[in-house]
Amino acid sequence: MAVYKCTECDRNISVSAVPSGNQVALDAPDQWSIMHALCPSCGIRLCDACIQQSGRAVGVLSCPRCQSTLEAVDRDASAHIVVHQMEEAWSQKNYERVYNLCQRLSLFNVVLTKAQRMRRDFAAKVLKRDQPCVDCDQVYVNHEYNIGLPYPSGWRVVDENQTNQMPWTMPVCLCAIEKKDDQPNPYVTILTNIFDDDGSPLSVYMNKAQQDLSGHFANFEMIGARETLHMGWPSAWLTYEYDSDAGRVRELNVTTFIGRGRQVAIQFLGEGAAKDQAQLFPVFEQMIAGITLLNGWIVHPHVQLTGVGECSMCHRSVSHDPVTCGMSLEQGRLCGICHDCAEKIKAQQEGV
Repeated sequence: MAVYKCTECDRNISVSAVPSGNQVALDAPDQWSIMHALCPSCGIRLCDACIQQSGRAVGVLSCPRCQSTLEAVDRDASAHIVVHQMEEAWSQKNYERVYNLCQRLSLFNVVLTKAQRMRRDFAAKVLKRDQPCVDCDQVYVNHEYNIGLPYPSGWRVVDENQTNQMPWTMPVCLCAIEKKDDQPNPYVTILTNIFDDDGSPLSVYMNKAQQDLSGHFANFEMIGARETLHMGWPSAWLTYEYDSDAGRVRELNVTTFIGRGRQVAIQFLGEGAAKDQAQLFPVFEQMIAGITLLNGWIVHPHVQLTGVGECSMCHRSVSHDPVTCGMSLEQGRLCGICHDCAEKIKAQQEGV
């Protein structure tokens, strides 16, 4: 195994001919770097940690000595080893290491796959909340709506892409595999809808929702209500209980309103036996924290806009064609997306 030293921090750099990497280096990640960059002019080498600390990608980052542009060394081979490390860290729920390794891959201009981006984004949200996540170790991706959702390994998808509750549509419904006898089975449902923003405060929606719910459920009891931000947009959190045929249910209802003018609402419903809420609600909150709009867009495949002059992504004229409805998380406006661009979004997330 060839060994170099990082010029900046004196950390070891492993250059192994073994495809799976040198085990000594893999067992001591704080002391060894698998990926590194070389200055073609003066020959200094920087480890992955120093490159990450700079915040600039290889190919843009300048040599600290001679200002030449640094180049990655054996990028593809070393990236394969780092990906294996990242997957191992994910299986161990070491989310800080998952995030750091994904960031380092990005700085070496390695294109992360759909699953790797989901792992990185979810790990970042867990770390930001400063709470260990030990339950949600699977990732569900809905390519129709462009939504990603973490969930526990003991759960399964029972339904998806339903439109039988219009104007609400249902991207996915999941439930726990193991059901306790004579108790409500835990479920999580994601719903979407499009609203016109009339300028009313979120409290108006929450009061109206409480009235509607109290008329719909037997022995309804409001437990709590609060306003917060989710994905940078206003979000209403309602917690309540009611009686079902299987017993007393506690439900967490979180509705996030994305956009200005016309809004896309994403509603998370997590329900289960009221007496199990201490175990269930932390899982629900972890799932909510991990909701991701892939590429920063939510697509509403069952709503088509008419009278749109051009596609918001490619700017091609679509004045005579119905276009798919999409909402940019950053721009906050409802946009028309042509058929070709909608298919490109889906293909990118499917790794095509």
